[in-house]
Amino acid sequence: MEWGDLQRPATTTCLQQLVLGNDDAFAIIVDRYQRLISTAWLISCKKIKEAEDVVQIVFLDVFRKKGLFDPSKGHT
Repeated sequence: MEWGDLQRPATTTCLQQLVLGNDDAFAIIVDRYQRLISTAWLISCKKIKEAEDVVQIVFLDVFRKKGLFDPSKGHT
């Protein structure tokens, strides 16, 4: 899928594209969720630097473990 095509589908489709080697899909996932993760962590710990670190760790883990994604185990 091309960049423009990845803007519309569900996150599950983006994750499937990531597993297939489409790195643009990862950028879409980060764009969709980095603010949510950062805000949630910021609300719980009140430390901006720590929230930034958590966001980086979360997305690094997503990228590293992309091969483990199984769409049959949940939904978005």
